[in-house]
Amino acid sequence: MKELFGCAISAGTLATAVRRCATGLVETELKIKKGLRRSPIIHADETGLRVKGKLAYVHVAS
Repeated sequence: MKELFGCAISAGTLATAVRRCATGLVETELKIKKGLRRSPIIHADETGLRVKGKLAYVHVAS
């Protein structure tokens, strides 16, 4: 937020936003998982990237 809009955002505000978004996506997540389980072919990938100089991972199933 600071880099994009010049304002700070608290850790609590961010945690609340993540929680609200996750709650709203529960049904979508279940549908995606169900589709993956039924698929005859599944691709899974783990890609590394750096965040603030530290190694992090993005996990994908498709």
